[in-house]
Amino acid sequence: MTDQTTADFFGATTIRPPLDPELAPVEEARGAVFPALTDETLQEIRTFMC
Repeated sequence: MTDQTTADFFGATTIRPPLDPELAPVEEARGAVFPALTDETLQEIRTFMC
């Protein structure tokens, strides 16, 4: 998979393809360990990482 570039009003924009299907299990495992990133969960994630 390669990135594509498109031009718009603001200039060149990189368009990345969706997640590689082979990485779906990795993304699911990450989601089980880390909550969704929000203002409320950011501190929890930082505590867990340190």
